[in-house]
Amino acid sequence: MEIKKCFTWPIIGLLIVMNVLLYSLLVEFHLDNFPNGRPSSERFEIELDMVEKYGEVIDDGEIAEVQREYGKIVEKFEAILKVHPLSQAAGVETIEQYREGERDDEAFNKMRQAFWETDDFDLMWWIQAYEGVFENYRYKDRIFYGEYYRSAQEKERIDELLENESYQYYGSSVVENFITIAENVTIIILFNLMILLSPLFLRDRVNQMVPLQYSSKHGRKIFATKWWAGLALTLFVTTFLIAAYGLLYMGNGTSPFFFMQLYHMDNINYWYDVTFGQYIISVVIGMYLISAIFGMLVIACSSLSGNYLIQMATQIVLIGLFIWLVIPMALGRLFQTYHLPWIVPGIYVGLITLVLLLFYRLLRRERVREIT
Repeated sequence: MEIKKCFTWPIIGLLIVMNVLLYSLLVEFHLDNFPNGRPSSERFEIELDMVEKYGEVIDDGEIAEVQREYGKIVEKFEAILKVHPLSQAAGVETIEQYREGERDDEAFNKMRQAFWETDDFDLMWWIQAYEGVFENYRYKDRIFYGEYYRSAQEKERIDELLENESYQYYGSSVVENFITIAENVTIIILFNLMILLSPLFLRDRVNQMVPLQYSSKHGRKIFATKWWAGLALTLFVTTFLIAAYGLLYMGNGTSPFFFMQLYHMDNINYWYDVTFGQYIISVVIGMYLISAIFGMLVIACSSLSGNYLIQMATQIVLIGLFIWLVIPMALGRLFQTYHLPWIVPGIYVGLITLVLLLFYRLLRRERVREIT
């Protein structure tokens, strides 16, 4: 019954409008435009093919095969240059001449403009994408900072990675896209919880229902009942939204990367050897923890606030702290060596301890509370 009371028609309408707006603002772009731009889309297709052919580790022989595919595209592009009248007028027949042409030359600029407006320029995007792959392989150990380390622990971790030749062979767009979506979906979950849970206690107080409830021993148990109802509602909303956005995310076609170690596909160092799939599971667990912690804090504010104005002001401060501090540190930088290894677990332990102590104190207060 307590859960049912949270889903009034005005709240349902507000949730629908808010979710549509937040989806369009925070998530839609990252789902519909992955990979974002060119030659990022071409590079993603190249790396996807490389993953299926060679796996997560690439050697010199395999990169030589990729270079042969690159050579075929260069030959095709240069063949177009040799017969196209505008490129002939500009004296351009090779890829090097095309890149190094004089920008103040009228014939050269006319040729470039013509190529921009035709499908022939697609070959140039593919050429740039392949060259990005080769550069990544050439500097595959560039994630290591040499003599620059944030801590002694990070130096030990980097030395371990170097010793094991745990290099980055692929671009970081897949990981970056996922964590951006995960952070934004978490923000959407928090806004949903804020709207649903805020009236949980406050509605009864505003409607003068508390004295009636507390007139019996059974009525005093309503406080704990509301907390459990709020926790159940938090888990339901979190699960529903994670599942919905997870299905949308699967359309990005990143599943072949799930088995790969993070250090093979990201230029950021991590404390642990985890695959991308394990990282996704860890982030989802973090989303549940953050949502549960935030939901319990919203419920606590609802039980302490005297009116909707105070509740609203408190919620703005609370969600601001989570968006600007908790989510980036505890979720966006999960496992990263940007912080010492105990920092992120410490954030979760500290917040969970705070919520449990707050619930315990409020429950004790309600048991001896006098209603006048």
